[in-house]
Amino acid sequence: MPTILNDMEVRVLGSLVEKQVTTPEYYPLTLNALTLACNQKNNRNPVTAL
Repeated sequence: MPTILNDMEVRVLGSLVEKQVTTPEYYPLTLNALTLACNQKNNRNPVTAL
C-alpha cells in the first residue's frame, strides 16, 4: 500500500535529502538547521513556514 505524504512531510523529507546531498559533512542535522532548511524562501515553490 503506497504511503501518501502531506505537504509538510514532503517539505521536511525534501529538505533532509537536499542537505544530505549538498552538505553531508554536517550530518546529523540539528533541529534548528532542519527548521531553517524547511522555511527557506529562495528556490522553493510553494513558500511555506513550518
